[in-house]
Amino acid sequence: RSTLKNGSNEQKLADFYTSVLDYKNRDKDGVKPVKYLLDEVNKLSDKKNIAPLTAYLFNQNMEMFLSVYIGSDYKNSSVNILYLDSVGLGMMDRDYYLDKSEKNLEIQKAYKSFLVKIFVLSGYSGNDAAVKAENVFNFESKLAFSMLKREDTRNPDKIYNPYTVAELEKEFPDFNWKVYLGNTQLLKAEKIVITEPAYFKALNKEFKEEDIRVIKDYMESVILRENSSLLSRDFENASFEYSKVFSGIDEMLPDDERAFDLLNDTLGELLGSIYVKEYFSEDAKNDVISMIKEIISTYENR
Repeated sequence: RSTLKNGSNEQKLADFYTSVLDYKNRDKDGVKPVKYLLDEVNKLSDKKNIAPLTAYLFNQNMEMFLSVYIGSDYKNSSVNILYLDSVGLGMMDRDYYLDKSEKNLEIQKAYKSFLVKIFVLSGYSGNDAAVKAENVFNFESKLAFSMLKREDTRNPDKIYNPYTVAELEKEFPDFNWKVYLGNTQLLKAEKIVITEPAYFKALNKEFKEEDIRVIKDYMESVILRENSSLLSRDFENASFEYSKVFSGIDEMLPDDERAFDLLNDTLGELLGSIYVKEYFSEDAKNDVISMIKEIISTYENR
């Protein structure tokens, strides 16, 4: 680390890697790195502020209630459009909430236990954590009922539902779309496609009818769940224990391997550029460019 140029990509990668492995400070900080996000949720006292708060969290790389992305228009691949999709659930698949098989009941139990652990680790009493966990599970279950089956998400006709901002506001009026899209710099999108209108209808119903405390419990759970592997070892262990019910893997990878995987997932492009600089010479690059030009030329002459 001391031999790396200050501000270089190599230094950034080294700092990231050593920070991940710095369990002394991670354990000391506990929930502190995400406390500012939790504080914003706890300030929420009026449902009209859900949209600006959701936008704020989106700008902090934290998706809440909906997934937002820009991609090729399914019906005109020459242009990109804005897609609004359902957000990932804590148990990942709708069927885990709806199907009461023995295996799914085991997963539900593990999920609730995980929620209790991370709420306790964030500072709540065991009793409060149990109430919050149940609130989160019930909230997500209602959303799960409205979600498309997995096979339907691959049907272009079912997931292509164009809307204007005015239509969003009319059909789902209990979420301030103009504020959300404006605060996320997406209001100028010329075309918006919703992949699961039934999900957004169910979400709107929750915004209208659900107790704001339950909505806040859900928001807190997402912040804690999505960041649990980045916080203290206790949070990380809770996340791994929960993941075992899906993976069947009983032992964590060594710390250094997990740190590298996280580095690669987070800063993969940066890491790749250094690898290319180190192992992919200019001559090799020219050879590949020449090969690509020959392939293109061959196809042009067919």
